[in-house]
Amino acid sequence: MRLLPTERGVFFQEKNRHISAIALLEEKKVLAIISGYEKELEDLDYRDLSEVIPKVGRITKKYVENGINIDYSIPVLTIFCNPFAQVAWPSEFWGRYDQVWGVRGDSYDILYDGLIELYQGTLRGVSLPPPEQTSRASGFYDE
Repeated sequence: MRLLPTERGVFFQEKNRHISAIALLEEKKVLAIISGYEKELEDLDYRDLSEVIPKVGRITKKYVENGINIDYSIPVLTIFCNPFAQVAWPSEFWGRYDQVWGVRGDSYDILYDGLIELYQGTLRGVSLPPPEQTSRASGFYDE
């Protein structure tokens, strides 16, 4: 049987043509992502755990006082399409924030990334620029 290697392992074989896709369901904290809260926590500088708790408290207080519900979450599917499927996973089943993996050219790659919308959304009147207008846009380093 022919196997298809992916970044996350080998998922599909030709004998599994009855499987259109495999999906992983996760909850993503949307407002925590687009407000910058998660990024600020990720970039937190500390030497030991005793420094972390007060810093996280100050950061969290700042976002909560600005009316941002950092706990608001939505379901997100990461969908791995089976390139050998008899019936392809239809794009009508792709959710707004889902990530869909499948065959693009000669490789297994991301076909649709709804999470990009989270990072270029608008929150409380502050617009984030679309990715192509930032210095880290795709292809920037290639040029």
